[in-house]
Amino acid sequence: MRMMHLCACSGTPPSIHDVRQPTGSQTGQHHRIGNAPVPRFLVYSLGLRLHDTMTFRPVYLTPEGKTALEAELERFAAQRRELLQRIQEEREVGSFSETSEPDSDRNDLAFVEGRMQTIDLQLRTAQMIPVDVDRTVVGLGSRVEVEDDDGETDSYMIVGTPEANPSQGKISNESPVGRALIGLRVGEIATVATPSGNIRYTVREIK
Repeated sequence: MRMMHLCACSGTPPSIHDVRQPTGSQTGQHHRIGNAPVPRFLVYSLGLRLHDTMTFRPVYLTPEGKTALEAELERFAAQRRELLQRIQEEREVGSFSETSEPDSDRNDLAFVEGRMQTIDLQLRTAQMIPVDVDRTVVGLGSRVEVEDDDGETDSYMIVGTPEANPSQGKISNESPVGRALIGLRVGEIATVATPSGNIRYTVREIK
């Protein structure tokens, strides 16, 4: 498996079965978050600021991915409670001043709270990938078997970025291979540009 081509990269993420994005009058009353149109009411209800809309990306989740993120959020919430309790106890015994928390606790708390905010936003704005996907064309949720020009085969599942795990054969729809495969049918060829040259993948099966 060519791991270096499976990581997420910049670029416009495709929709579930169509890499095209709405333009012009198709977007209606939308703000644009990154390259994707987002309804105005959603931007306001989430309390997003203007610069937030420049970095936000649509999130696609399978039911299993949603459950995993919810569990991760619960773990971070428990960790946050423990950190806050430890900080409070240290304050009460006077081990440090009210305005000077230990760097380790302060940094851990900042990381945990930042991660919780990210997960919460992903869960609230996620577009769910249907369980019964179209098996005639590669899209989000598809399991696809490909063959390269050397005759080597690999099997991938196309998922949203939060679920991507190349070691488990799950690649992001924003990765070079994922973007190249989406929209293809059995027998069609995806070409992925790499520093050492182009790699071609022929779609052999879509599950």
